[in-house]
Amino acid sequence: MTRTMNKLGRGIEETGLKGNEGSNETATEEKPVKNKGKLIMDATVADQMTAYPTDLGLLARSREESERLIDMLCKKLDIKDKPRTYRRLARKIYLNVAKKKNKSKKEIRKGIGQQLRYLNRNLKNIDKLSDTTEGMSFPLEHRDQRIYRVIQHIYEQQYQMYKEHTHSVDSRIVNIYQPYVRPFVRGKDKAQVEFGAKPGVSIQNGYARINTLSWEAYNEVTDLKKQVEGKFGQGKNGYNLDKIRARSSKTSESWIAAIFFVMNLIKFSKEFLFSFLKEVLLSLFLVQDIFIWHRNRFMLAKTK
Repeated sequence: MTRTMNKLGRGIEETGLKGNEGSNETATEEKPVKNKGKLIMDATVADQMTAYPTDLGLLARSREESERLIDMLCKKLDIKDKPRTYRRLARKIYLNVAKKKNKSKKEIRKGIGQQLRYLNRNLKNIDKLSDTTEGMSFPLEHRDQRIYRVIQHIYEQQYQMYKEHTHSVDSRIVNIYQPYVRPFVRGKDKAQVEFGAKPGVSIQNGYARINTLSWEAYNEVTDLKKQVEGKFGQGKNGYNLDKIRARSSKTSESWIAAIFFVMNLIKFSKEFLFSFLKEVLLSLFLVQDIFIWHRNRFMLAKTK
């Protein structure tokens, strides 16, 4: 039995070696692939059309949304004795800080802390009101449930930054209604921080293709190419790549992709038109040559 297995093993090894030799021979016989051109890659930020966010303003807006949710829950649950929200005082305190032209860091931090406490109080009241809906369908609609989850997340992020005295946090939300939008530190003179999606684009033979489209920061190619920068400039100046007005991540991604599709389509149409005109001109020259040849032949026959 052992001898039989050894023979089988040797046979398999020999067959495998022969197969590898054959595949190597085939690989060496194949012609090397020719370089078809250059591939240029770069990334930019497609700016979302959204108000420039601040921590204080984001918390104030979250507080106002939490107050609206409390009113809606009380109305649908027929609760006449509403929980205290101190909304007038909270708004007054917010405006006292927000309307100042020159706000100190201490004033901003104090205002953020006050809005955090008001928002935390409202979130606890919403939880208490939600507990009274056991055995019932949840009174909030899908959009309001989504807003509730978002403002909870905003509170957690803002409280973490407030507690740790930092200004950054993972997957930071900057807009309640577009929670997928992320800030990107660009370091430009015009805008130090941009908000939107980050498309990674490659250009080959003048045609642009989106390889990566992300709402989170990622590493890009370090060597910036003028051709790609020019294509981004074309998209932003001519097709509003820096003014994405869609209201959801999917439609925003489709909007961005459509802009690059249109730019490619215009380039293709120009090349097609050029090729078509070239063929027409060649045909005209050919007709002209044929006409001249027949004319010369006719004149030669006439002279004879």
